[in-house]
Amino acid sequence: MSLPRSLLLILSSLLPGCREDAPKPDPAPGSGDGLFLGGCPQAGRAAARVLEQAAERPWGEEALAMPGDVLLVSSRAAFVIQGIDAPRTYYHYGGAPIDAVAVEGCDQAGPERLEEMGFVVGQLDLLDFNDSVLRQIRATEIAVVEDGSGGGAAVVEVRATDDRFWLVEDTLIRSIYEGGGAKPLAPLWGLDILIRYTLEPEAAALQMEVELLGASSAGEAWFEDGFLVGALSFPSDLTPVHAWSTGTLAVGGFGLVLGVPWLAAGSDAGATAIAMPGATMARAEVSGVTALLDIDQAGAPLEVTGTIPAPPVPLLLGVGATDAASAGAALEPYLSAQFPVGWGDIRGEVRDDGGAAVAGASVEVYGEAEPGVWRLLDRLVSGADGGFAGRTLATAGGWQVRAVKEGRGEGATVTAAPGAAAAVEIGERGWARVEARDGDGWVLPVRAEFERTDGRVEVRAIVPGQPVELPVGRWQVWLSRGYEHALATAEVEIAAGDDPAAAVISASMPRIVNTAGWASMDTHVHSSASADSSMLDAARMATVGASGLDLVVSTDHEAIVDLEPARAASGMGRWFQYGLGSEVTATLPEHVNAWPFPAVASDPRGAPVRWYGLGFGALYDAIRDRGATVIQLNHSRVNGSCGILCLLDWDRLSAEPGATVAAEDLGMEAGLPIWSWDFDSFEVMNGLRSPYLNPADPRRSGALEDWLAFHNLGHRVAGVGVTDVHGAELPGSPRTYVKVDDDDPDGGFTAQDVAAGVLGGATVISAGAFADASIGGAGPGGTAAVSGGVATLSLRVEALPEIDVQAVTVLLNCDAIDELHADDPYGTVKLDQLVEIPVVMDSYVVLVGQGVGDMPRGLEGYSPVDTPRFITGPIFIDADGDGVWTAPGPKSCDTALYAE
Repeated sequence: MSLPRSLLLILSSLLPGCREDAPKPDPAPGSGDGLFLGGCPQAGRAAARVLEQAAERPWGEEALAMPGDVLLVSSRAAFVIQGIDAPRTYYHYGGAPIDAVAVEGCDQAGPERLEEMGFVVGQLDLLDFNDSVLRQIRATEIAVVEDGSGGGAAVVEVRATDDRFWLVEDTLIRSIYEGGGAKPLAPLWGLDILIRYTLEPEAAALQMEVELLGASSAGEAWFEDGFLVGALSFPSDLTPVHAWSTGTLAVGGFGLVLGVPWLAAGSDAGATAIAMPGATMARAEVSGVTALLDIDQAGAPLEVTGTIPAPPVPLLLGVGATDAASAGAALEPYLSAQFPVGWGDIRGEVRDDGGAAVAGASVEVYGEAEPGVWRLLDRLVSGADGGFAGRTLATAGGWQVRAVKEGRGEGATVTAAPGAAAAVEIGERGWARVEARDGDGWVLPVRAEFERTDGRVEVRAIVPGQPVELPVGRWQVWLSRGYEHALATAEVEIAAGDDPAAAVISASMPRIVNTAGWASMDTHVHSSASADSSMLDAARMATVGASGLDLVVSTDHEAIVDLEPARAASGMGRWFQYGLGSEVTATLPEHVNAWPFPAVASDPRGAPVRWYGLGFGALYDAIRDRGATVIQLNHSRVNGSCGILCLLDWDRLSAEPGATVAAEDLGMEAGLPIWSWDFDSFEVMNGLRSPYLNPADPRRSGALEDWLAFHNLGHRVAGVGVTDVHGAELPGSPRTYVKVDDDDPDGGFTAQDVAAGVLGGATVISAGAFADASIGGAGPGGTAAVSGGVATLSLRVEALPEIDVQAVTVLLNCDAIDELHADDPYGTVKLDQLVEIPVVMDSYVVLVGQGVGDMPRGLEGYSPVDTPRFITGPIFIDADGDGVWTAPGPKSCDTALYAE
């Protein structure tokens, strides 16, 4: 799917939260527990009531229900609508569904996994998308209209209006400003909106209607162009999402996936499905969030004239007790007229090449979208006996079915027809145990990259003592543990069977790079609370352990969710420390990371910082009020296409924004300060892209020179290297070393200790090598008193032998004054020298190491031509003997380091 940049930016900024399931609590006394403390669902009845106790909530980590929310329940399903006060979701406002579960008897059929959904209203300009407006719908009143006691449907109504969708509005403002224009915050429409929820007796789907009633406060001029109404789905990472489609369409310059019958999210423990009955439903999915629209409304917007309402827009939210197919089947009674081909029963069993039943396999059902074109239609999950059964939409060409499961070989695709059993095969599996030991005999967490003789690659984070499941075959293996431990390779034959010790891979991986007294960290890492990350929390912690990091800081979007339990659950707890942080996703002025925060357990999202409408100064104040120690300015030159320093036309000589930039141009209150120096660290390296200046594109490059300019003006800001990792790749490439008193990650330091080192500027950024540098005993962040006009630099550079370091550039007050050549580029100790540096004034020294070779397999690769092996924090020199370091003042820099 191809989407325009503006739409991509908007959708990529919608960021929900999600975590692993909590176990079901012990039953409470009374007629039921959890949602059913007030009474069990009755056959043939639907009911609606306001929740009164905190105990009246579903079980499961995604559950959000609290007193004041409204419950609709039948004998097959239960739904919770969030109250109007103190919303607890990423969606800014109340009045939308936040919990949905299938019901069996007087109990949930499985854990709550909806995450959340919400509604949007907008005006779409097909000729100029930047003139479009998209708003969230904010509830103002919520009431039970029919409680179901009369035997009919339960009905809940929400009165609402339009309100700011800050991420979207700010993204449009930013995009237009970047292009040379301006888009001030548009006035609110003041729409009067009704959301009606209806649950029929015995129904497993909640009927929803969104009706634009008219204007409550604004004039009719706002309504000339008409409106569209849609939904946003915030799915859980525990329920993989899919939606069948019949094609794509470019409308007004952006693309939509068309012919979507419903959007399903399911696992083996429950599922949800969302549809728009009677609509030509389209979806746009970016960064884990799905927007659902009726494409017909683009050409024929909903007309609202004064108090004459527009036709209501219907939607459905279905739930299932098992897999995604069970939730889709809940929609059948409401969509049968829309899909005349109808539904069909699908069943079969999954067995491996040896004939054994395979439980827990994802059975993918493909439907013929157009002649010869098959797309994923539905998913089922095989049970303990390998069997699967369900009901799904029939297609003209029947179905094609295959099974997949991690650790299994590929299976063949088979044809299937309604009512006939399908025999689905999947490859056999075997096991391997990896035992990589350090010099003291400890079995280490490591990254293992397996490549089979046919080219298939599997990458795993190895937890000590836990075997890994792999398809059968002969594999080459590459083992790594970050930048400090020796690399290892091996070959292994994986045979079919259930013995977890059938194949043992033994390796010696001692620590060979000396980083004593320094703790390595990554302060930009995403997990399941970020929509653009699909990594479950314990799985993310496993990747941290395998990376060899000493500290990881969780920095999920709009969430301060404590992952300490996930660290323990990963089996990696003793190998690294954890810091609770957050990425404050301030589209304007810029994303900011902060850590460590105190935890707030009473808020499902951890009481994230509300950044809306704040400039840098007020934003930093809000972060510190929330309790963070370190504030980190993120990806400031490149964020999508233009980071905040690019956007502000930030001047490296004055270290200030360009003179023509005004707050109102950035969607802020006029006169609001747009810049503040109240941040503590700066992402010199965000990922392995070059931090050097590209003379052909100075606005979108040169984070290193920005950071040097800070120091020229006397602003001591710690430089850090981070991964900004979202997927299954490992954190820590690059990483930051921080000086600490005790570098033992098993209790030798805390996140607060490392934060103190960052505040003191004692950092070394590493993309493969480590530098121990000092002048007169003062290292990075320290100040050395120098007399006689000569500073003696002590420098020792180490890295794995497979990572070369050829030279080190010495920067004095941001100018290259010397290039030191390595003594042994391919040894462990690359360089160990004393270097005299002439100084005539107070100065600072930064060292940058370069190599020429590719990174070894097993470590993240990059081009060494314009990406350094390391960058040290500044060592400050007091040359005039007054006991105070004086900055050199504004100056151009000649680093002799450039990006291609």
